[in-house]
Amino acid sequence: DRHVILSRGVLSGQTVSSLAAAKESARWHLDQPQLDVTASLTEEGFRITFRASAPSDVTWPLLNEEPGLDAVVLPRGEGFYVPLREPRWRDFLLDSGGSTTMEELSLPMWGLRYPGLTIAYIMENPFDNRLLWELRGSALWSRLTHRFQPNQPTREHSILVRFGGDSPVEAALLFRSWYAKHQRFVSYQEKIQALP
Repeated sequence: DRHVILSRGVLSGQTVSSLAAAKESARWHLDQPQLDVTASLTEEGFRITFRASAPSDVTWPLLNEEPGLDAVVLPRGEGFYVPLREPRWRDFLLDSGGSTTMEELSLPMWGLRYPGLTIAYIMENPFDNRLLWELRGSALWSRLTHRFQPNQPTREHSILVRFGGDSPVEAALLFRSWYAKHQRFVSYQEKIQALP
């Protein structure tokens, strides 16, 4: 069996209440900020959903250079494959100042590449997200922070974590299959047939 870390602890010292756990899901409430959290395993992968009662920020996931992690896949432009053992690419991540979903990223997702495994983090709400890279000691850390805005009617933020194979474009393929299922995906073939 293979074990990977999907996120490090983010909210230390928080009071958890209303904890309810089932075989493939769990729900709980955090007091500061006021968040209802649901985590579940589905046929699509692992989904974590945050619901806020007021404007606030939530950070998840928080990741270190996890054991065996080879590279990060970022959908910037045509896509970047960022090998984490190469100093110039580490500097690239640190110097980028982070990425907002709707400005610097071509898709609301990013991927992590392990030997034989790709993990795709898909932001189901593509707005008000910032992916940031930072050094803690000599280790490279990443974190995604979502801001719940005052004008956001439902104040809900979900991340779907999907698992796939070894292809360098696997993260994009995982996103594409999710997008085709949940959004109106139009293939090139359909676009060509629709032309006059």
